[in-house]
Amino acid sequence: MILGSLDGGDLWRVTYPLADGEAPTAGTVRATIADAIDRSVDQVEVLDTREWSGDAVVAGSFRSGHVLLAGDAAHRMWPSGGHGMNTGLGDVANLGWKLEAVLRGWAPDTLLDTYTAERRPHAQRLVGRAWHNYRADTAIRPDPGLDEPAADEARALAAERIVATRRTEWHSLGVQLGVRYPDSPLIVPDGTPEPPADPEQYVPVARPGHRAPHLALGRRAFRARPVSAAASPC
Repeated sequence: MILGSLDGGDLWRVTYPLADGEAPTAGTVRATIADAIDRSVDQVEVLDTREWSGDAVVAGSFRSGHVLLAGDAAHRMWPSGGHGMNTGLGDVANLGWKLEAVLRGWAPDTLLDTYTAERRPHAQRLVGRAWHNYRADTAIRPDPGLDEPAADEARALAAERIVATRRTEWHSLGVQLGVRYPDSPLIVPDGTPEPPADPEQYVPVARPGHRAPHLALGRRAFRARPVSAAASPC
């Protein structure tokens, strides 16, 4: 069972798996939550219930004529890691300027074909990462024996295992910021070797087809010089 705070107070989202064919009533859901958090049923209020299922799929192409896919229409992934929204926003950022260029006539229609070439491999990496996170979550099965007062050592070992298996969910800058389009027809390579793709560690690199490195400017770069000018009559 996963509990996530929605307001920092007493409003929570609770997620737990269902067996095949299981269709719990609102009362059953309420009782299940109460049991999980060691509270009486009358201390739990359920505002809404709904079922959902996760996916790990990527469209074969993000373009078919005038139809262009982005976000969940192009790739669906498990929410473990929070990669879905990031990937969708990356799609829009990639596609937006290309649509503008084609519609305004300063780029050919074939520019839109690079959208799939650039974004689909990246989506596949993120979908795979989210699937790995989900499998890591489900690999640890509940053990009622951990509630026993004498199970301190077992609880410590379980905690270590949880930290180790959940690390991939919380340490993912490499796969999120390390966007790379080495096979894009728009990229002119500079002959340098492609760096390793570490999903956890992000190493900025000034190489064509990669995210431009961040450069922190000193305070002097933002100082404005006073300019005096005569006011013109209206």
